Amino acid sequence: MENNSHQSRANAAAAAQSDHLLEQQQQFSMVFEVFIMELTVPSWFHAEDKKHRTLQKNNIFNAIRLSGIFHFICDIVPRDEINEEAMAHKTARGGSSEQDNTDG
Repeated sequence: MENNSHQSRANAAAAAQSDHLLEQQQQFSMVFEVFIMELTVPSWFHAEDKKHRTLQKNNIFNAIRLSGIFHFICDIVPRDEINEEAMAHKTARGGSSEQDNTDG
């Protein structure tokens, strides 16, 4: 009898732990969805300003750079690639790439 009682308590504890884990996963999912929306909307505004039909890395980087909220991500975003793409785009439009290289 005592062994059966112990087993049922262990099962109840495992079920409670499973429910708690499921609740945490749902909360994380909601938080992550809000995070993506908060990052995507300003990025999309930058894309529209540049007449882009799709989001590009530089749109996301500009949204991160101009936002105080996402400043912690600045080190993760590949800034060098974005600068190279911007310089190539300016050069293709007839801009001076020498001046861009001095901005660093």
